Amino acid sequence: MDKKHILEKKLFATAKAAVYGVIFFDGMLVLDNFAYQIWGKGSGLLTDIVTSLGWLLALPAIAVGANALIVDGILGALLFGIPTFFWQFTIKEYEE
Repeated sequence: MDKKHILEKKLFATAKAAVYGVIFFDGMLVLDNFAYQIWGKGSGLLTDIVTSLGWLLALPAIAVGANALIVDGILGALLFGIPTFFWQFTIKEYEE
């Protein structure tokens, strides 16, 4: 394989992981909002878990003062993309 093809594969894998991070973190936020509307009005362990998860997901957005979906999406992209970038460019080796 030529170097350009290998670089494209590494960058594509990193971008794909970042997109998965955005989908995962924003999906958790949307599912938590849905679960809060269903179970959040009562009392009990499930209500406490749903409410705590909602606060945990909202804390970065509250600290920055921006939209929660945007902040969680960026956070998810960074948390999934940076380790993948490190893996692709330092640890994993492609055969030439």
